[in-house]
Amino acid sequence: MKTFLGFFSLLLPWSLRRAFLEKQFGYSIHPSSHIGFAWVFPRKLVMEEGSRIGHLTLCKNIDLLHLGAHAIVGQLNWITGFPSGSSRHFAHQP
Repeated sequence: MKTFLGFFSLLLPWSLRRAFLEKQFGYSIHPSSHIGFAWVFPRKLVMEEGSRIGHLTLCKNIDLLHLGAHAIVGQLNWITGFPSGSSRHFAHQP
């Protein structure tokens, strides 16, 4: 369901998309921040004043993406990680 809602949000204009992401996913996005045409779905997203994420950026499988004031993630970035929680993978490592 999250994948469907994420895809649906890409079709919305930014003003509606920001409100949708805040309400549906609980993200904190400052009114002056902006996300381009990008797949950005960490567990928690915090974008402070003037921060931006460029087009064609992918962000998934991370717990927190926090962009400080006026921080910029450019275009064509791939941000991924291994999700926290119980898993057989890497169980031997602290």
